Amino acid sequence: MNFRRLKKVFKEPFVRIVLTLAFCFSFYAILPESFLRGALTLSLILKGLLLFFIPFLIFSGTAMAFASLKNNGLWFIVTMMGIIITSNFLNLMFSGVVACYLLPQLAHLDHQAPLTVSEMVINPYFYCNFPKIFPNAWALVLGISSGILSTFFGMPKYMKFVQQVHRLTMGFMLKVFIPTL
Repeated sequence: MNFRRLKKVFKEPFVRIVLTLAFCFSFYAILPESFLRGALTLSLILKGLLLFFIPFLIFSGTAMAFASLKNNGLWFIVTMMGIIITSNFLNLMFSGVVACYLLPQLAHLDHQAPLTVSEMVINPYFYCNFPKIFPNAWALVLGISSGILSTFFGMPKYMKFVQQVHRLTMGFMLKVFIPTL
């Protein structure tokens, strides 16, 4: 009975990631360099793929979410924008207070940690640079504006296209990116 529960716990993705990280941090010094280079190459490929797909995910997700708003959608959008603007303003004011009052108090400490030189520099086998079609901010603006427009004007063919883009990006995330992670 306990073995089954333990087996179920080890099947969880979070537990697997934590165990893998613990293994790598504990035994990185004895792992072969070829393994480290391969892991770094795989990590950089996944990063490139993620950076390529994120704008499509942002665009399709926000467009579908805003297109699904019906009756009080505009009121919801105005309220959320007000909350976001207020939050950003408060964050800016807080960082200003920290920069003006807290950092000068810490400046006299002037403690610098010595830099350590690493013996082994790990380079990947190759770099895989995927093109970035458009920035994330543009994807967000395009998704919000097209979602709002489709709320008011319908546009069923456009929404089918957005749903197809969303299906493809989520398929990549769920069937390729997350299992490889």
